[in-house]
Amino acid sequence: MDNPRRTARSTDRRENQPIQRDKLDEFIHDYNGLFGTKYGTDSQSFYNYYQDIAKWVRAGEVDILLVVNMFLTGFDNPRLNTLYVDKNLKFHGLVQAFLRTNRILNEKKSQGNIVCFRNLKATTDEAIASFSNPNVKETVLVKPYQDYLEDFNQAVEKLLSTAPTVQSVDQLPSIGDFTGMIDDPTGKNVTRKPLSREDILTNAKTYQDQIFKILNPEKTQVKR
Repeated sequence: MDNPRRTARSTDRRENQPIQRDKLDEFIHDYNGLFGTKYGTDSQSFYNYYQDIAKWVRAGEVDILLVVNMFLTGFDNPRLNTLYVDKNLKFHGLVQAFLRTNRILNEKKSQGNIVCFRNLKATTDEAIASFSNPNVKETVLVKPYQDYLEDFNQAVEKLLSTAPTVQSVDQLPSIGDFTGMIDDPTGKNVTRKPLSREDILTNAKTYQDQIFKILNPEKTQVKR
């Protein structure tokens, strides 16, 4: 087979666990049969097996890589996009595993994805809090979905109180006025409070004074 697309399997080589060792022998035997290699589980041959898989992963020729512990730490490849987790990770092991997907790849990849088949939220929050700046915890950790839903509902209520119908939007002086009056309706961001009509007119006067330092007021029409 010339340059085949590969689905590779990898696990730990532990001499004191014969069941896992038997499975590993089986996986490598299958791999050898599919790709014409001659790897085994002795130290050097197993290392070569690992390096061969790593080479194909970096070349983009592996679509899915099934692992137990290998490749979860110390393996860096910007092509890796999604990590599917079905094991209990914690602390630095969790952080290192998740970081396998965090390398950006120009415009094709701006972030990685983590899909968990177990509830790892508590251990994830704990790990991030332990290994990151404690002052940025609220920035790094995403709030529960229910909190975002509550914020959204509050924003909708504020929107309807300002413009209850589609036609009422026409009564607003401008789009800028409208968005300024809505602003941050949750009240949780002190740097972006909703503006009153008087605040908007005051700001408009300031902007007008600044722009007239460049433009000729007599030749400029201001619409409200």
